[in-house]
Amino acid sequence: MGQRCSCWRPEDRVPGEPADLHPAEDDKPPQQESVGIADLQFTPVKKGSNNLSIDVDKAEKVHREDMGNARNVDIHIPQEPQSTKSARSVRSVRSETSEAVLEKVKALVTDDFRILEAEALVTQLQADLTRQGDEDEWEDVKSDPLVQRLMRYWEMYADIGRGVTDRGDSWFPLWQGKIGGFDQTLEAQIDPNDCDQKTVRYRAALTFPAPLSQVLAVGNEIELQPHWQPLLLRPPEALGKRTAEYFVSHGQMSFLGGLYKVDTLNEIKRFIHTKGGFLAEYISTLPDTDPLHFKTPAGFRRPDTTQIMNLWLACGPKRTMMVQAGLLKLPLTATKWLISSIGSVAGKNILDGLVRNCLKAAEPGSIWEKPYLDDVHGFYAKLKKCEQAELSQNRGKSSQEGAEALSNIENFFQRGTLLPPHSDQLIDEDGI
Repeated sequence: MGQRCSCWRPEDRVPGEPADLHPAEDDKPPQQESVGIADLQFTPVKKGSNNLSIDVDKAEKVHREDMGNARNVDIHIPQEPQSTKSARSVRSVRSETSEAVLEKVKALVTDDFRILEAEALVTQLQADLTRQGDEDEWEDVKSDPLVQRLMRYWEMYADIGRGVTDRGDSWFPLWQGKIGGFDQTLEAQIDPNDCDQKTVRYRAALTFPAPLSQVLAVGNEIELQPHWQPLLLRPPEALGKRTAEYFVSHGQMSFLGGLYKVDTLNEIKRFIHTKGGFLAEYISTLPDTDPLHFKTPAGFRRPDTTQIMNLWLACGPKRTMMVQAGLLKLPLTATKWLISSIGSVAGKNILDGLVRNCLKAAEPGSIWEKPYLDDVHGFYAKLKKCEQAELSQNRGKSSQEGAEALSNIENFFQRGTLLPPHSDQLIDEDGI
């Protein structure tokens, strides 16, 4: 990873930015005492608050411990260290209820990466124990390594909410189109916090005249992407184990007539909220410590840091909105001319192609019909539930687009708001 120059300050870190991007060794600010999840109060966070900001780099490391060495077998939690077991032996015995909840959480987190369901169970357990006056037992539960790991994953989800709703200065347009009567936009800025001027932030707002499940079929079936992405040199491939909400993807694209060729190796984490009627995605560069990582092929450039956060909103049975906030750490200095050149091509060939081909996915006999109906991972069944949600139906009746449609979605990304007082309305046997 590159280093920031000495003008960087700790408060300059943007939400979701990997923590291992740090200043030069001689210019580092004094280290602050680290605070673990066990030290944090699990209470609702005010809008814009970073009180529960977690080290994303540490979260990525822990995630690879869970999934990195088990790509082609059942995902599992590594054996618990003996020191942890010894510490547990002197604790008070947990109630059967707490143990049962943690067993469910373990299965949700390690088998399918269903983070929102797991977080809801832990939040409900916290509420129950607090109401019963069992603060000591809750202290024990929240310090459990599994719960700490879960909260690190949940913080990635919260970063998506901050990323797609926050706006800054110095943005300039890259591409604008109108498809199906809806505006489509792409804009960017060279990150003012990066002294090397290699970090680019961008934001896209798209509206699709098609249901969520069919829209995502076009991007989810990655081996079919060359049918609508002419910049791809070959079909992307999924590496290792794949579930509905987690996989690793490798692809290659060519820009400016082959002058700039990009190799991507990304980790895709998904958070599906069927009651809220949306899917959130966190896409980031696969770190070189991961077992599936390999060196960049000759003649290609791989971004040092890729961070893409997508929010897909179901708007009833006939419309979908997507807001994407992205961050790219380029291997060369970013200029407005370079970003505008690449952005206009990407907007025309990728975003425009994505919107137009989503219409084709709904046609009988399309290349997406068979994988859509087979639904090997159960992905599309979850998205259909999102379409049927009451909030989705309400959005379908609204004329709001892009950022305007996000006003009622922010609460879903704040700790403690997934389960309001009448929590049975948001979680049942089908999940979140």
